[in-house]
Amino acid sequence: MSTTRKAAVGIRRWMAGIAALACLMVLPAGCSSGPSEIAPPEQVRAEADGFHALKAEWDEVEEATEYVVTLREADAEGLQEEAAEESAEQSTDGSSESEEPSDSPEEEADPEAVVQTVEQTEAVFEGLKADTAYEISVKSVYRDENRELFSESTAIVLVQTETPEIGEVTGLSASMVSDSELAITWEPYEPELLNADGSAPQVLYTLYGAETEDGEYAVLAEKTAETSYAHTGLPEQTTRYYKILAVVTVDGKEFTGPQTAAVSATTDQTPEPVQTAPEPTAPAKPSGGQTGGSTSSGTSVRSEQDRQAREVAQQIAAGIGPGTDLERISQAAQIVSGYYRKGVHKESGDNYYRPYGVFIAGESSCAGCTRALGLVLECMGYKWEHANENQWTHQWCKVEMDGQMGYADGQGGFAGYGEHPSAGGGIVVVLPE
Repeated sequence: MSTTRKAAVGIRRWMAGIAALACLMVLPAGCSSGPSEIAPPEQVRAEADGFHALKAEWDEVEEATEYVVTLREADAEGLQEEAAEESAEQSTDGSSESEEPSDSPEEEADPEAVVQTVEQTEAVFEGLKADTAYEISVKSVYRDENRELFSESTAIVLVQTETPEIGEVTGLSASMVSDSELAITWEPYEPELLNADGSAPQVLYTLYGAETEDGEYAVLAEKTAETSYAHTGLPEQTTRYYKILAVVTVDGKEFTGPQTAAVSATTDQTPEPVQTAPEPTAPAKPSGGQTGGSTSSGTSVRSEQDRQAREVAQQIAAGIGPGTDLERISQAAQIVSGYYRKGVHKESGDNYYRPYGVFIAGESSCAGCTRALGLVLECMGYKWEHANENQWTHQWCKVEMDGQMGYADGQGGFAGYGEHPSAGGGIVVVLPE
C-alpha cells in the first residue's frame, strides 16, 4: 500500500473513533446506562430511640441513589400473617419501573403509613406513640433524569417504642379528723415524660383501704384527680390502713404504677356530751280521789315526761353549730350516745324505748336512743325514718344528709352516708357498765 493510501485509512479510523466517542458522550433520548434492576437493602435494623422515636439502619446498595423507608403502626395480632402475605407478593411482583418519577407504592396502598425518602442508609421517625409496635420496610431506588427504578421491599422489621415506667406516689399520709372521720392525703405525681404531641399526660389516682395491714384492700376512690380523701362514717377508735397508686395516660394508653406501702390512722374516741343530763323527775302523784291507775293521771304524767324530753332535745339542737349535714348530725348522735352511756341499758319497763328514758330516767336501749336522736333531728329541722322499728335487732335513724341518704346511730354515736354498717352483717355496740 502506498504511503498516501495508508494516511487516508488512518484518517478514516481516527474520525470513526471520534464519532464513537461523541456517541458515548451525548446519548440520545431514552438511552440509559443505569442498572436494569436493583436489589433491596440487606441487614435492616431498627431500635427504639426513647418513648416517641424509632431509628432504622441498613447496608448500602451500590446502585441506589436513595431509599424509601415505610413505617406504620403494627397490628400485633395479625402481624405474622400479614408479613407472610407481603413476602409472597414480593416474590411474584418483582421490581417496578416507571417513565416518570412516582411515590413509593406503599404510600399509595396504605394512607396511614409514614414514608421517608432519604439518601443515607438510616432514617429516624419521631412523634410516635409510647409503648407501641411499628413495622418498618425499605426499598432501594435508582433515579436519573429519565427514569426511576424501585427494588422489592425488604422483609418487615418489627420494633417497639419504649414503655413508660410509672413511679410510686410519694407523701401518702393518714390522720384523725374526728371520732368518725380520717383524712388521707398524698403528693401530686409528676411523670417524667410527655405525650407524643408535647402535652402533659393525665394523672389519676386509685386509693385502697383495709381493716388490717395485711388484709384485703378495697377500692375507696378509683381514678380520682384529687390528692386527698375524707373517709367518713367510721366508728370511734377504729383503725384503717391505706395504699395508693398512680394511673398515667400517655398517648391514649393507661400505665399503672406500683402501690405504696400502707399507712394507717385511728379515729378519735367519742367525746362526752356537752349537755349535762337533767335529774330524773319523779312522776306526779294523782290528786284527789284518783288512783295510780287512773288513765287521765297516766296520760298527764306521760305528757309531762315527753315535754321534758323534748326540752332536752331542743337544748341539744340549739347547741349544735354550723357545718355540713353530716357534721351536725354526727355531733347530735355523739351527744345522744353520751346520755346513753351515762345511764343503764335496759330492754324492759316503761322508759327504755322512749326519749324520756335516755334524757331523764337514765335507762334505755337502741330503740330509745333512736327515738331520742330522732327527736333532736326534728328540732334541728330534719326528717327521719326509724330503721327496724319494733324489731328485736339494732335500730337507727335513716336521714337525708347533704343531698344523699345516710344513717345516724344514737346508741353508737356516729353517722355516715349510705347504708348503716350493721345492714351488711351486724355491728357490735359496747354497752355501758
